Amino acid sequence: MKQFLISLFAVFVGFGLLAQDAEAKRLGGSKSFGMQRSAPAKQDAAPAPQRQPTDAAATTAPRKNSWMGPIAGLAAGLGLAALFSHLGLGEEMASFLMLALLAMAALMLFRFFMRRNAPAPAMQYAGMQPGAMNQGTPASFRPFHAASGSVDSRNFPPGFDAAAFAREAKVNFLRLQAANDAGNLDDLRAFTTPEVFAELSMQLAERGEREQKTDVEWLDAEVLAPYLVQAFDNAASPGAPAALKGLAADPRVAEAVGRIRAWDYTTPTGVATGYDASDVDGVLAPPGAEEIQHSIAATIYSVWRGQMIRNTIDAVLDGYGAAIGMEPGKFPRPGSGESMKALKHLIGRNGVGVSGINFFVVPGVTDAAQRRDITLLANLQRALDRLASPAFAAAFGGSTSQDDYTWGKLHRIVFDDALGSSFGSIPGSTPGFPPSFPGLPGLATDGGFGVVDASSHNPRAQGLNDFMFSSGPNRRYVGTPGSVRGSIEAVSALPGGVSGVVGNEFYASLLGRWLTNDTYPFRLGTGAIMQDLHSQQSFQTTPKKGGK
Repeated sequence: MKQFLISLFAVFVGFGLLAQDAEAKRLGGSKSFGMQRSAPAKQDAAPAPQRQPTDAAATTAPRKNSWMGPIAGLAAGLGLAALFSHLGLGEEMASFLMLALLAMAALMLFRFFMRRNAPAPAMQYAGMQPGAMNQGTPASFRPFHAASGSVDSRNFPPGFDAAAFAREAKVNFLRLQAANDAGNLDDLRAFTTPEVFAELSMQLAERGEREQKTDVEWLDAEVLAPYLVQAFDNAASPGAPAALKGLAADPRVAEAVGRIRAWDYTTPTGVATGYDASDVDGVLAPPGAEEIQHSIAATIYSVWRGQMIRNTIDAVLDGYGAAIGMEPGKFPRPGSGESMKALKHLIGRNGVGVSGINFFVVPGVTDAAQRRDITLLANLQRALDRLASPAFAAAFGGSTSQDDYTWGKLHRIVFDDALGSSFGSIPGSTPGFPPSFPGLPGLATDGGFGVVDASSHNPRAQGLNDFMFSSGPNRRYVGTPGSVRGSIEAVSALPGGVSGVVGNEFYASLLGRWLTNDTYPFRLGTGAIMQDLHSQQSFQTTPKKGGK
């Protein structure tokens, strides 16, 4: 029995050394260190060549014999068995060896089953060859076709509608971002995995009651529009003056207030030919019913805002100018930003400024809060009158139907060329960018006064082309360190193209993405550039006579 146990111990020692030798080849237990990136599912590209060792000794080293481990272990075990026999170890030693063998057997079985149940390691980017930095485009910056603005179909199976998928993904992302801003756990749970939802829930708990806003919205509307809605509601309260009740009884005013009440303060164009942030890479999509309703509310509010400034701040200041003999409009007026500050403070102070001057003049009404409500609704009524007037006939045809008042017909941009001519301007001779509406200059875009996505206009706007703009950020670049040491992953957006030749297909090839707030990937390496190469020119020097 003693000899059997000693021999069995030798066998286990040998296989134990084998297991240790095999694990020594896997530094880190088969886990990747640092940033991990999953490789794309498509694997038709040629595999990267293996990096050649630079050590001369490594190139000549013989292949290691995998049987050396067990042979050495068996030899060591037999040596130990002979030693134990020579020393005359008794039954106590045999009992100790039995316990040791049982413990080792249990450990080996445990490791065996754990290795079988371990998931296969995910494919990772293994690095790049020397001198090949930035030869490809990382998975997070897949190329797009410059001419069409569509997703590169080479990355998708036949029949896959990549453009529709990208559009829906962007819409869902915006909804997910809105849910995160509002702390809507139900929407977050519907859009995320349990692990991601748990992490987002923790972040919301840490954020507490603090609001978060990331959408491009009219910030002044968030402050002023609720006063307009409240003024309408106050008309139904006991003791409301007849003038306020009369304004609220106007069905046009009631309809407009209902639209503003349901408004989320965004500014979509509301038209199929308009460029919106919900569109993808300059590819236009028809607006949804909700977008159209928000677009109409944006138009009504914007014209109301202009009437409020003109009929309160400007009118009162002109009155003081007239008292000293100045013509209307000659008395100094605050600029756009200062006018908006003044309007906000006046509405909050029921029309009475710090100077004590009353800017909300309503004859026969002594209550300041009631004067404020009447002023708000009266200027809403004036805004609706103006939208149906000849001042906006080219856009709305004199219509009194508020369904026609989409924001894209007013908020348009024109890109003038350096000479101020129509030849190189957009819209103009450039293919692919016709005017959004016949007879109206410019391209319809979302945005407006004071939004983060700079597309501002004069807040006093009250005419057809007063809401247009002609400038904005001309470069939007974001760069981050790449996954490969020394590399850069970057995106940008430019309101133009890579060609200066008017009429060339690349004259405005990047403009569509700029208009829809999308980006294109920077191609920094030769491989990335060659992947979407359109044409190339080679220049050679002419050798001088005599070969010199």
